[in-house]
Amino acid sequence: SSARKNPSAEEYLKLKDQRDRKAAQEKKIGDVSAAFKQKKATTDTKVDGLSKEIKDLKHEVQIVRMNKKSHLMRILKEGLDTRDGGLSWVIRALWKMGEPVPPTNFPDFLDKQAVEYLQLLAKRENELTELENAMDNLKLEVKKKNEERKAEEKFQLELQEAAAGDPFKALVSPLAIHCLGNFAGSKRSSAFMSLDGHVNKELDESLQFGMTPMDSRAAFPQILPDIESEMDRPADKFEEIRNRLAKVSKTVRAKKPKVKFDRRSHSAYVQWDDVKEETESHASIDTRKRKEILELKRRIDEKRAEISNTKSKELARISKEFIQKNYGQRYNVDQRTTISALAGSIQTRKEMNQFLKDKRAFD
Repeated sequence: SSARKNPSAEEYLKLKDQRDRKAAQEKKIGDVSAAFKQKKATTDTKVDGLSKEIKDLKHEVQIVRMNKKSHLMRILKEGLDTRDGGLSWVIRALWKMGEPVPPTNFPDFLDKQAVEYLQLLAKRENELTELENAMDNLKLEVKKKNEERKAEEKFQLELQEAAAGDPFKALVSPLAIHCLGNFAGSKRSSAFMSLDGHVNKELDESLQFGMTPMDSRAAFPQILPDIESEMDRPADKFEEIRNRLAKVSKTVRAKKPKVKFDRRSHSAYVQWDDVKEETESHASIDTRKRKEILELKRRIDEKRAEISNTKSKELARISKEFIQKNYGQRYNVDQRTTISALAGSIQTRKEMNQFLKDKRAFD
């Protein structure tokens, strides 16, 4: 009977161990679930707080916008804050906010033609601003391209100076020379490393991308394997190689390496750019950019002349209205206030002098 009890006791202990493990797992899951719920509750509280802050900020922005709109509408209706160019600046500011500016928002002392003139003036001033911004951006682009070109030309000049008297160095790329220095330790190959410091720095940085000298050999000129195999031959044989290189270099221009990194494959590769082709490309770009700049300058001058003519016609019209048609009495306004609203404070002084002369001549 004891033999029967022993298996039963073992089974009991086995079941108890399973229950204990299950209880421990359930407790662990419960603890993780409770921690997750607590963290979620904390996160939800933070999100709610941030949402409230965003809502409050949007409300404040809306209030500021409404206040700005009301302020601009008020000073437009008053017609007194004319600054240097007249009330057109207020119209442009409202348009920038996406607000319409109907005729009812203009001063009561301006007639229908004056209101239409201000709207047209604001439109043309916006067009002028767009052209001037395009000109500034284009000039900035040209300046950047010129700086890049100067750096490239300096690089090529330094490379040519470093390779002076050595057609091998003039033909083989800096990166190839760098790799030769790694797997050919002779004095001859180490002499090829006497390039400017910043060139070597660029090469070192390119190798840090994970490119080994052997990886780079795919970009080398086909003549390079011949040089490698004959590097350790007698000096006269190497001199023969130099002579062959000198002959080839008369018809082949040196190429500048650009090491690029492919983020997807996490590998580097070398792109060889022909200096002659780059120069031709630069010349083509320069011609196109010069044409674009000249065209923009022509359009800017044309737009400025258009704005000036528009102002002159309106000021001549309003002067005639005051002198011949009692504009001041009809709208209860003086000439200075009206001219200032149409053309600004600077133009007002000049126009008032002309107005007085025209009035005396009419009287």
